[in-house]
Amino acid sequence: KADHIPDEDEIAVALGRLPFGSMPAPAEFSNCSDITFDLANDLMNCDHWDPSEYPSPLKKEIPPPKRLANNIKFGPAFKADVQLPNDFKGGTDGYIDDGATCVLDSAENQNMVMRAEQCITMALHLQFRPNAGQDEPIPRAEMASMRKLKAEAYLTEIMDLLGWEINTRAFTVSLPNDKHTAWRHQVEEMIIMIKAPYKELSKLIGRLNHVAFIIPSARHFMNRLRKLERTAERYGLAKISGEARKDLQLWLKFLDKANAGISINNIIFRQVTSLNLSDSCEMGIGDYGHQSGIGWRYEFITDEQISFDINQKEYIASSINQKIQLAFDSSPFPCSEDITDNTSACAWMYKSNFDPKSHPVNNEIARETAKTLMANNASSYSQHLPGAANDIADSLSRDFHLTDNQLIALFEHTNPPYLPKQKMRIIKLPEEITSWIASLARLTTKKRELKWARTKSTLAHGIIGWSGSTTSKPDLTPIFKSSHVPKKYNVYVDSYMRYEEEISLPPGIKLRGRQQKRPLFMWLRPSQQVVGR
Repeated sequence: KADHIPDEDEIAVALGRLPFGSMPAPAEFSNCSDITFDLANDLMNCDHWDPSEYPSPLKKEIPPPKRLANNIKFGPAFKADVQLPNDFKGGTDGYIDDGATCVLDSAENQNMVMRAEQCITMALHLQFRPNAGQDEPIPRAEMASMRKLKAEAYLTEIMDLLGWEINTRAFTVSLPNDKHTAWRHQVEEMIIMIKAPYKELSKLIGRLNHVAFIIPSARHFMNRLRKLERTAERYGLAKISGEARKDLQLWLKFLDKANAGISINNIIFRQVTSLNLSDSCEMGIGDYGHQSGIGWRYEFITDEQISFDINQKEYIASSINQKIQLAFDSSPFPCSEDITDNTSACAWMYKSNFDPKSHPVNNEIARETAKTLMANNASSYSQHLPGAANDIADSLSRDFHLTDNQLIALFEHTNPPYLPKQKMRIIKLPEEITSWIASLARLTTKKRELKWARTKSTLAHGIIGWSGSTTSKPDLTPIFKSSHVPKKYNVYVDSYMRYEEEISLPPGIKLRGRQQKRPLFMWLRPSQQVVGR
């Protein structure tokens, strides 16, 4: 500033170097390295560059490509949820000072393979002033690290990158042997400790969190360890409980699994193989699979109704539906997309960090979800869906006055969003799952007051002629009765159902009342404009 009077003790410091120990260094260095990697990627994809005619000055320092034996089989790679151009055959990128290049090593792509071998060192040569060797006025090393160049900067099918061993032939990512040995030893020492200091707990949790990047479901087993860390941070030491020791024993298995290798299919964004929709109400839960056509529903007993809040009921429903639908998924690496209209349950299905004492129900649901994914070698995405579009799951969770056949007939006749293309089938929950629900209810010490009444779903609310008796003959009428719905929705009632001159009804379903021909566009009216939405 113009009016600033400098103090005689003030000095100005110019940061000529960026040591990694300083806070701004990595971000500032990344600004430079990103330019280098972008240039390297352009060089790699430049057909006009012939490395045999214009090689990188450091070409002789780069070891030759290291290929595996031809008899080693390739691991399966299933369709990703990312679309790449058909002519994409390779690329390069990096993070701060670590660069990685990937290229298709086919016979017709060998020119790109040669460019991939030298593109990063050539980019450094073009970006910075060349080293003059003995005539250099200010002695300095090459911009490329010669130590890393000779040890790591060559094309290979197995490489270490950012603390992981990537095997492109087996299509796996694994924890390197040295890290596996050291981290396993630390867990074993922690198991025999009576109390653990904060520094050791913090260090261990950081390492286990690193493993959770390739075993995402293992995150659900960090809760008790994180609670110990918070206790140790406050008091210096934390007593290791018996339950925490069990988790540490489980983490030994996770470390072994990570060292053996995790399929990249379970890490990347995949095209889903199992689309599952779930919902709940105070009285029950109900879900189905869009691919499988398998639906199920469960009406809570009174003790279970008052044991769970609505978010927990949604979480239970999503977890159970994932388990059931994965049983019908034939993919060797299933990818489950679990859709719910509850944002809390949606987040918990992906990642949880519940206090085992204050949230024992949530904690157990999270652990059961993780076990399901690991048992099926599956990955999972969770997604929120507005309740107005979740009609089928909503009906399954509420309409216990209708039989299974009546529900299926209702779905086929009204054709709500996300109706499976194949014939739906509603199954009964296995006893092991209903027993698990009952065990969750026993974990709740503070019961809620039972002050809600049974309500019908939107679909059932708009249909009359359905009997609650399981022995009565199901009659369906496409006529909405205005007295059954709020007055403000009456204007939309007639437009909700689709009428055609010829209506194909399931066997045993009779049509009553006068058939009417309605414009098809009326059926396309958004469902949130109809009964109760």
